[in-house]
Amino acid sequence: YYQCFPDLVADKSELSLLIQDFFWKQVLPTFPYSDAIVDFHVSGKNIEIIGVSPFENTVGACMFSWKNDADRKILESGPFT
Repeated sequence: YYQCFPDLVADKSELSLLIQDFFWKQVLPTFPYSDAIVDFHVSGKNIEIIGVSPFENTVGACMFSWKNDADRKILESGPFT
């Protein structure tokens, strides 16, 4: 089941920068895993981690499919690699 939130699509660049800044400055320095899927919650300028899962194709990727080449490329070469 997929949902689309036009507000999020419109703010994609800003949200991406906020999440990446949070990840690089606050998460990565103490992150104990070399590979993981991290789910973030963003509310205004506040960001928090809501889930961490192993980076394996046995883990659900929510809006991405491990079997789709384009999706897999995003998962393996996304903004945090």
